[in-house]
Amino acid sequence: HKYLEADALMHATGADAPQWDSAHGRDGAMAAGGDARHVAMVQCSPPGVGPVERLCAEHGGLTTRVVKATEAPRPMYEFGWNHTTLHALRADKSVTYLQCVLEPSSALGLLRRVSREFDPSELLQHLEVVNFGGRAGFASLALLWPKGETGEAANQRLREILSWHEANGIPVFDPHTHVLEDGGMKVTDWAQLGFKRRVDPHGLLNPGKMRAWEEQS
Repeated sequence: HKYLEADALMHATGADAPQWDSAHGRDGAMAAGGDARHVAMVQCSPPGVGPVERLCAEHGGLTTRVVKATEAPRPMYEFGWNHTTLHALRADKSVTYLQCVLEPSSALGLLRRVSREFDPSELLQHLEVVNFGGRAGFASLALLWPKGETGEAANQRLREILSWHEANGIPVFDPHTHVLEDGGMKVTDWAQLGFKRRVDPHGLLNPGKMRAWEEQS
């Protein structure tokens, strides 16, 4: 994929560049030019570098680059969460994105289901591992290129993608809406509603953004 072609961002270059061949990774997971090349970026303390490298090797991986924080060309956080989305948007104005949660009990199964349903040309996965009460799950910030010949068709396809996730047990925190309850909140925040009643009793600020306010009128 075009966002994975610039290996210099994540791997050593020149004489120190990794050799992508079937000798690395299980079942040729890092096969040259293959689509199954996976990248894990790890931030750790200096004493943790050795254990991380051993863990990588034990699972058939290849350590491609180790960079000291003082020598890094950009901060580690630029490779995580919605910082990556912003970089993608800067390079490609046609891209949008998804925000959803893959809960620990079914995270890997849901991930496989998404991969089977959507081609990377339409949905490119970006997963952040999240600790849910001691269990690992994923926050998905997938990049999207909804298919459609017109803007209206692409928007309809976007809605289909969001609906598919919800129908398959993947809660969506819709970044394409201005309504608070339809985005990350999902439910009415009564404390927030009470605060608005106190500071904006006539509803002059941000009209139409809080469904609970509109429904009480």
